[in-house]
Amino acid sequence: MTDRIQVLGQYIIEKTKKNFNFKVIKMDSYFKNVLYCIGTEYYLVSDTEYEIIDTAHRMSTTRFCDYPEKFAKKYTHMRFVKANQKKIEVFNVKGKKYFIVQL
Repeated sequence: MTDRIQVLGQYIIEKTKKNFNFKVIKMDSYFKNVLYCIGTEYYLVSDTEYEIIDTAHRMSTTRFCDYPEKFAKKYTHMRFVKANQKKIEVFNVKGKKYFIVQL
Protein backbone atom coordinates (compact mmCIF):
# COMPACT_ATOMS: atom_id res chain seq x y z
CA MET A 1 0.00 0.00 0.00
CA THR A 2 2.67 2.53 0.97
CA ASP A 3 4.70 1.77 -2.14
CA ARG A 4 1.69 2.63 -4.31
CA ILE A 5 1.21 5.92 -2.46
CA GLN A 6 4.88 6.73 -2.98
CA VAL A 7 4.65 5.83 -6.66
CA LEU A 8 1.59 8.04 -7.11
CA GLY A 9 3.38 10.90 -5.36
CA GLN A 10 6.44 10.47 -7.61
CA TYR A 11 4.17 10.37 -10.66
CA ILE A 12 2.50 13.66 -9.68
CA ILE A 13 5.86 15.31 -8.92
CA GLU A 14 7.18 14.27 -12.32
CA LYS A 15 3.98 15.35 -14.07
CA THR A 16 3.64 18.79 -12.43
CA LYS A 17 7.36 19.53 -11.77
CA LYS A 18 6.43 20.87 -8.31
CA ASN A 19 6.91 19.63 -4.76
CA PHE A 20 4.06 17.54 -3.42
CA ASN A 21 2.87 16.60 0.07
CA PHE A 22 2.33 12.83 0.14
CA LYS A 23 0.06 13.09 3.20
CA VAL A 24 -2.68 14.51 0.96
CA ILE A 25 -3.12 11.16 -0.84
CA LYS A 26 -6.08 9.22 0.57
CA MET A 27 -6.89 5.57 -0.10
CA ASP A 28 -10.48 4.86 -1.06
CA SER A 29 -12.50 2.69 1.30
CA TYR A 30 -14.48 0.75 -1.31
CA PHE A 31 -11.76 -0.03 -3.89
CA LYS A 32 -8.94 -0.53 -1.36
CA ASN A 33 -5.31 -0.51 -2.48
CA VAL A 34 -6.25 0.42 -6.05
CA LEU A 35 -8.15 3.73 -6.00
CA TYR A 36 -6.53 6.82 -4.50
CA CYS A 37 -7.89 10.34 -4.11
CA ILE A 38 -6.07 13.67 -4.12
CA GLY A 39 -8.59 16.45 -3.62
CA THR A 40 -11.07 15.95 -6.46
CA GLU A 41 -8.80 13.83 -8.67
CA TYR A 42 -8.89 10.05 -8.58
CA TYR A 43 -6.17 7.63 -9.67
CA LEU A 44 -6.05 3.88 -10.13
CA VAL A 45 -2.58 2.58 -9.19
CA SER A 46 -1.32 -0.99 -9.31
CA ASP A 47 1.74 -3.03 -10.13
CA THR A 48 -0.29 -5.44 -12.28
CA GLU A 49 -2.11 -4.36 -15.40
CA TYR A 50 -4.83 -6.96 -14.90
CA GLU A 51 -5.86 -5.41 -11.57
CA ILE A 52 -6.25 -1.98 -13.21
CA ILE A 53 -8.27 -3.38 -16.12
CA ASP A 54 -10.48 -5.43 -13.78
CA THR A 55 -11.19 -2.49 -11.47
CA ALA A 56 -11.92 -0.12 -14.36
CA HIS A 57 -14.27 -2.69 -15.89
CA ARG A 58 -16.10 -3.17 -12.57
CA MET A 59 -16.48 0.61 -12.21
CA SER A 60 -17.84 0.93 -15.74
CA THR A 61 -20.37 -1.88 -15.58
CA THR A 62 -21.69 -1.55 -12.04
CA ARG A 63 -25.02 0.24 -11.65
CA PHE A 64 -26.44 2.47 -8.93
CA CYS A 65 -28.25 -0.38 -7.19
CA ASP A 66 -25.12 -2.58 -7.04
CA TYR A 67 -23.20 -0.27 -4.70
CA PRO A 68 -23.94 0.14 -1.00
CA GLU A 69 -26.28 3.04 -0.34
CA LYS A 70 -23.48 5.12 1.16
CA PHE A 71 -21.29 4.90 -1.99
CA ALA A 72 -23.89 4.77 -4.75
CA LYS A 73 -23.96 8.46 -5.65
CA LYS A 74 -20.18 8.81 -5.62
CA TYR A 75 -19.32 5.80 -7.78
CA THR A 76 -22.00 6.34 -10.39
CA HIS A 77 -20.41 9.67 -11.34
CA MET A 78 -19.49 9.87 -15.03
CA ARG A 79 -15.73 9.78 -14.32
CA PHE A 80 -16.11 6.28 -12.85
CA VAL A 81 -18.51 5.11 -15.55
CA LYS A 82 -15.96 6.05 -18.23
CA ALA A 83 -13.01 4.51 -16.35
CA ASN A 84 -12.89 1.69 -18.87
CA GLN A 85 -12.08 4.13 -21.69
CA LYS A 86 -9.13 5.86 -19.97
CA LYS A 87 -5.56 5.30 -21.09
CA ILE A 88 -3.29 3.23 -18.85
CA GLU A 89 0.10 4.86 -18.28
CA VAL A 90 3.18 2.84 -17.37
CA PHE A 91 5.41 4.45 -14.74
CA ASN A 92 8.76 2.94 -13.70
CA VAL A 93 10.15 3.43 -10.20
CA LYS A 94 13.39 1.69 -9.15
CA GLY A 95 13.11 -0.81 -12.00
CA LYS A 96 9.55 -1.87 -11.18
CA LYS A 97 6.57 -1.15 -13.43
CA TYR A 98 3.44 0.46 -12.09
CA PHE A 99 0.25 1.15 -14.01
CA ILE A 100 -1.60 4.41 -13.39
CA VAL A 101 -4.95 5.65 -14.70
CA GLN A 102 -6.15 9.18 -14.00
CA LEU A 103 -9.94 9.33 -13.77
